[in-house]
Amino acid sequence: MQQNKSQQILKMLNQVNWVYRILFWVIIAFFGLIVVENFIQGLTNGIITLIISIFVALFLIKLVFGIINLTYANLQYTRCLKLMNEQLREAGISTTLSQQSKIPPSLFAIDTANKLLFINNQQTDYEPLIFDKTKLISAKVERESTVHTTTKHKGNVAVFGSSFGYNFGSKSTSTSHITETAFLELQYLTEQKTSFTLVIPYGGNRRGAEEALNTIQQF
Repeated sequence: MQQNKSQQILKMLNQVNWVYRILFWVIIAFFGLIVVENFIQGLTNGIITLIISIFVALFLIKLVFGIINLTYANLQYTRCLKLMNEQLREAGISTTLSQQSKIPPSLFAIDTANKLLFINNQQTDYEPLIFDKTKLISAKVERESTVHTTTKHKGNVAVFGSSFGYNFGSKSTSTSHITETAFLELQYLTEQKTSFTLVIPYGGNRRGAEEALNTIQQF
């Protein structure tokens, strides 16, 4: 049953990927035809159309992909997580702590009673991976910080002789904010006696990642 559910998950994710690919190439082909037609009419028209088409196509791709993310893809990802939670219950895991994310679908659970870890994500090819503390080599929390800077430019009106002018960029203000993302990294021993590192995303929930690490260390 678990293998069947894993196949269903992969099938749904492949369907989402194909929708993105088809829409992307449809948009590219549409604007490509417009550009080719204008190049036939003249080099200048072709170049101008190419520049405009690039900006419009990028905007349209972002808009369409955003709509897909909120509708079809969101529905498919939710279904994937539902199947993954069913696999968790079928495995008999007594969940103490769990972490799941939707994009991409990922499910991680800790069973302190039996000292087991359950992982199902892209790294496991969406096959449930269950191992005990004897297979765990190391565990740690990693953090990644990204600085986002927004700059606003302001100008002012100035008098030049008998005329007015606008001085662009005379003043600018920058605002920065830091976004921190936390990951739980688990290194475990595979059946082939090699080590493999699994990454569990926690987003901005650093405390959740540290709580999971502390729970694992108490095994």
